[in-house]
Amino acid sequence: ELNDRLREKYDLKDKDGDLVIVSVEPKSEASEKNIEPGDVIKRVGTQQVSSLSQFKKKVEASKKKGTLLLLIKKPSGSSQFITLNF
Repeated sequence: ELNDRLREKYDLKDKDGDLVIVSVEPKSEASEKNIEPGDVIKRVGTQQVSSLSQFKKKVEASKKKGTLLLLIKKPSGSSQFITLNF
């Protein structure tokens, strides 16, 4: 199963959730802010997300504000909030 392969590839634990970043566009704002494959999206704004559909809804809602706030968990275990602009 794809999820199992991703968990193994990025050494993810079950508690890390399912929203692992698998690619980042070179020279994009996300790349410039050090979002990398293997990072896990834990929250969009103040809301926890655990599915791609939830994530997409939160992104669409954030577009009206012009910014997207993400809580990203790095493979090292550290977490950080990152703001992206639309």
